[in-house]
Amino acid sequence: MTFSVKLVIKVFRASIATILFLPPLAESQEVSSREHYTAAMFRHALDNTSTAPDFVLIQVTDTRTGSTREVCTEAPFLEGALHHEFGVPYDDAGEKSVRNLALRQADRHFQFSKPKALANIPQYYTPQILDAVRKLIAPKSDDELIKTDFVQTLYSKKSREEYSSYRDAVAHALLERGISCTRGCRAGNLTPYK
Repeated sequence: MTFSVKLVIKVFRASIATILFLPPLAESQEVSSREHYTAAMFRHALDNTSTAPDFVLIQVTDTRTGSTREVCTEAPFLEGALHHEFGVPYDDAGEKSVRNLALRQADRHFQFSKPKALANIPQYYTPQILDAVRKLIAPKSDDELIKTDFVQTLYSKKSREEYSSYRDAVAHALLERGISCTRGCRAGNLTPYK
């Protein structure tokens, strides 16, 4: 072997060793923000077809712009987006098809190109609101966080304009902690549960 080939092999081996032993930064941050939100929680949320739907925590990519966001939304909104994206009818067979499509996304990452589909997954809260809510619940135990009265204090006194933003941010933060929650069918309040 010539000197240059040996050098290339050494550099290649060193590069592989470096890659193998470095933590994947972007991926580890992504996993840590959702590590307690499980596939079972996601499935349970999709199975709830009542008028008090569960929230889901998903990744949404707009394929037109390439932008990706993590969003907490009500499970029916995700299913509606899938109906719009793929032109699936709103009948029993279509609803079953959409639910199966959602469940096949093991990483809960969904890609949409149609504006109507993307509009069906609103995100009312900002990263700043989510960070503020995370700080409020960080010192609390899971037992404290499944108390509806406490959870409602985090958003119920907000103005009409802020109510949905804070409520959905609370749902997001709860899901990250492994606590599921539903939206009440009348007042729209969160009901957390384990």
